[in-house]
Amino acid sequence: GQTAWRSMGFRPAPALVAFVRGETAIDPRLAGICRFKAEPMLVDWASLPVAKETREALKRVDALFGAKNGPLLVFLGKSATGRRKAAQLICAQMGLPCLQVDLACISGKSELGALVTLQARLYRSGVYLEQADLLFEPEGGPSKEGRLLIRALSVLKGPVFLEFSPRV
Repeated sequence: GQTAWRSMGFRPAPALVAFVRGETAIDPRLAGICRFKAEPMLVDWASLPVAKETREALKRVDALFGAKNGPLLVFLGKSATGRRKAAQLICAQMGLPCLQVDLACISGKSELGALVTLQARLYRSGVYLEQADLLFEPEGGPSKEGRLLIRALSVLKGPVFLEFSPRV
């Protein structure tokens, strides 16, 4: 767990690790000061302080995934900004391998998508989907393959990371 983080010079805050694991326990140092709200937070997409393109992408991802068993993390950034490394570090902290999948390589091959899901379930791994834009049609709706892959991945208890690059 923590050895992998430390060997790379990182030491995550305990609260971040608990959050990524899906735990809702209050850090003992905050007992009596903070509490979790039991009701789910309602997100007003229009009020998010992000670029319109990012907001639209998040709406599509939210609609596609719906309820997921494990954490879903969306990374938007240019190449070489640390998205993949962050996913690897989060998985390492959780004691999970990180299965990296280049969606361009499995596009049009639904049997490979099923194999990715099986692999992730067998090894209880996190899944990092490179080029997550390929889950969607150019018009913005989910592709048939994207819908099938996301439905299969939504049962995973480990984190699923979606890598998006800003459109130029």
